[in-house]
Amino acid sequence: MKKGTAISFLGGALVVAAILGYQLWAAEKTTQKPPPTIRQSIVNIEFKGTKVWVPSFLIVPLGAKVELKLINDAPSGVHGFTIPDFNVRTEVANDKPKEISFVANKPGLFPINCQLHPAHIGGQLLVIDLDAAQGHYH
Repeated sequence: MKKGTAISFLGGALVVAAILGYQLWAAEKTTQKPPPTIRQSIVNIEFKGTKVWVPSFLIVPLGAKVELKLINDAPSGVHGFTIPDFNVRTEVANDKPKEISFVANKPGLFPINCQLHPAHIGGQLLVIDLDAAQGHYH
Protein backbone atom coordinates (compact mmCIF):
# COMPACT_ATOMS: atom_id res chain seq x y z
CA MET A 1 0.00 0.00 0.00
CA LYS A 2 1.37 3.43 -0.92
CA LYS A 3 2.07 5.98 1.80
CA GLY A 4 -0.58 8.42 0.50
CA THR A 5 -3.19 5.69 0.22
CA ALA A 6 -2.47 4.48 3.78
CA ILE A 7 -2.81 8.01 5.15
CA SER A 8 -6.08 8.52 3.24
CA PHE A 9 -7.39 5.18 4.52
CA LEU A 10 -6.41 6.04 8.12
CA GLY A 11 -7.94 9.51 7.82
CA GLY A 12 -11.16 8.04 6.46
CA ALA A 13 -11.27 5.48 9.27
CA LEU A 14 -10.85 8.27 11.85
CA VAL A 15 -13.69 10.26 10.30
CA VAL A 16 -15.97 7.19 10.34
CA ALA A 17 -15.01 6.47 13.97
CA ALA A 18 -15.73 10.09 14.93
CA ILE A 19 -19.13 9.99 13.23
CA LEU A 20 -20.06 6.70 14.90
CA GLY A 21 -18.88 7.99 18.28
CA TYR A 22 -20.97 11.13 17.90
CA GLN A 23 -24.03 9.12 16.88
CA LEU A 24 -23.69 6.87 19.92
CA TRP A 25 -23.25 9.88 22.21
CA ALA A 26 -26.25 11.67 20.66
CA ALA A 27 -28.39 8.52 20.90
CA GLU A 28 -27.58 8.19 24.60
CA LYS A 29 -28.55 11.81 25.20
CA THR A 30 -31.88 11.48 23.38
CA THR A 31 -32.85 8.16 24.98
CA GLN A 32 -32.47 9.35 28.55
CA LYS A 33 -35.71 8.97 30.44
CA PRO A 34 -37.42 12.08 31.73
CA PRO A 35 -37.23 12.58 35.50
CA PRO A 36 -39.86 10.57 37.36
CA THR A 37 -42.77 11.90 39.38
CA ILE A 38 -42.64 10.68 42.98
CA ARG A 39 -45.99 10.55 44.79
CA GLN A 40 -46.10 10.00 48.54
CA SER A 41 -48.64 10.44 51.32
CA ILE A 42 -47.25 11.71 54.59
CA VAL A 43 -49.33 11.53 57.76
CA ASN A 44 -48.88 13.64 60.88
CA ILE A 45 -49.44 11.52 63.98
CA GLU A 46 -49.15 12.04 67.70
CA PHE A 47 -47.88 9.27 69.96
CA LYS A 48 -47.73 9.87 73.71
CA GLY A 49 -47.56 13.61 73.14
CA THR A 50 -44.88 13.45 70.44
CA LYS A 51 -45.85 14.74 67.01
CA VAL A 52 -44.17 13.45 63.83
CA TRP A 53 -44.77 13.27 60.08
CA VAL A 54 -44.62 9.64 58.86
CA PRO A 55 -42.67 8.61 56.90
CA SER A 56 -40.13 11.05 58.20
CA PHE A 57 -37.37 10.19 55.71
CA LEU A 58 -37.85 10.54 51.95
CA ILE A 59 -35.40 9.56 49.21
CA VAL A 60 -35.93 10.93 45.69
CA PRO A 61 -33.78 11.16 42.55
CA LEU A 62 -32.40 14.51 41.42
CA GLY A 63 -34.75 16.22 38.98
CA ALA A 64 -37.87 14.35 40.12
CA LYS A 65 -41.16 16.11 40.53
CA VAL A 66 -42.23 15.34 44.09
CA GLU A 67 -45.96 15.32 44.87
CA LEU A 68 -46.84 15.00 48.54
CA LYS A 69 -50.27 14.47 50.05
CA LEU A 70 -50.13 15.74 53.63
CA ILE A 71 -52.67 14.31 56.08
CA ASN A 72 -52.96 15.57 59.65
CA ASP A 73 -54.21 12.78 61.96
CA ALA A 74 -52.85 14.36 65.14
CA PRO A 75 -55.64 15.42 67.53
CA SER A 76 -53.82 18.61 68.50
CA GLY A 77 -54.99 20.85 65.64
CA VAL A 78 -53.21 22.51 62.73
CA HIS A 79 -49.62 21.50 62.00
CA GLY A 80 -47.03 22.91 59.67
CA PHE A 81 -44.92 21.20 57.06
CA THR A 82 -41.87 22.87 55.58
CA ILE A 83 -38.86 21.99 53.46
CA PRO A 84 -37.12 25.39 53.42
CA ASP A 85 -34.53 24.49 50.77
CA PHE A 86 -37.32 23.89 48.23
CA ASN A 87 -39.58 26.76 49.33
CA VAL A 88 -42.20 24.33 50.64
CA ARG A 89 -44.24 25.78 53.49
CA THR A 90 -47.84 24.97 54.36
CA GLU A 91 -50.24 24.30 57.22
CA VAL A 92 -52.49 21.25 57.44
CA ALA A 93 -55.75 21.09 59.40
CA ASN A 94 -57.17 17.81 60.72
CA ASP A 95 -60.00 17.58 58.22
CA LYS A 96 -58.29 19.10 55.18
CA PRO A 97 -55.40 17.17 53.56
CA LYS A 98 -53.08 19.30 51.45
CA GLU A 99 -51.31 18.40 48.24
CA ILE A 100 -48.03 20.11 47.45
CA SER A 101 -45.42 19.62 44.77
CA PHE A 102 -41.90 20.74 43.97
CA VAL A 103 -38.97 19.70 41.81
CA ALA A 104 -36.00 18.14 43.62
CA ASN A 105 -33.52 20.22 41.64
CA LYS A 106 -30.48 20.03 43.92
CA PRO A 107 -28.78 17.03 45.51
CA GLY A 108 -28.21 16.75 49.23
CA LEU A 109 -29.82 16.10 52.59
CA PHE A 110 -32.50 18.63 53.57
CA PRO A 111 -34.50 19.12 56.78
CA ILE A 112 -38.27 18.68 56.94
CA ASN A 113 -40.02 20.20 59.93
CA CYS A 114 -43.10 21.85 61.39
CA GLN A 115 -42.66 25.61 61.36
CA LEU A 116 -45.48 26.01 63.92
CA HIS A 117 -44.18 23.72 66.67
CA PRO A 118 -40.41 23.56 67.28
CA ALA A 119 -40.83 20.44 69.46
CA HIS A 120 -42.42 18.54 66.56
CA ILE A 121 -39.99 15.80 65.45
CA GLY A 122 -38.64 16.69 62.03
CA GLY A 123 -37.64 14.55 59.11
CA GLN A 124 -35.23 14.59 56.19
CA LEU A 125 -35.33 14.62 52.41
CA LEU A 126 -32.42 12.97 50.60
CA VAL A 127 -32.06 13.95 46.93
CA ILE A 128 -29.65 11.64 45.09
CA ASP A 129 -27.94 12.37 41.78
CA LEU A 130 -28.32 8.90 40.27
CA ASP A 131 -25.97 9.68 37.35
CA ALA A 132 -23.17 10.64 39.74
CA ALA A 133 -23.94 7.66 41.97
CA GLN A 134 -23.56 5.33 38.98
CA GLY A 135 -20.33 6.97 37.84
CA HIS A 136 -21.82 8.95 34.94
CA TYR A 137 -20.34 12.33 35.70
CA HIS A 138 -21.39 15.29 33.57
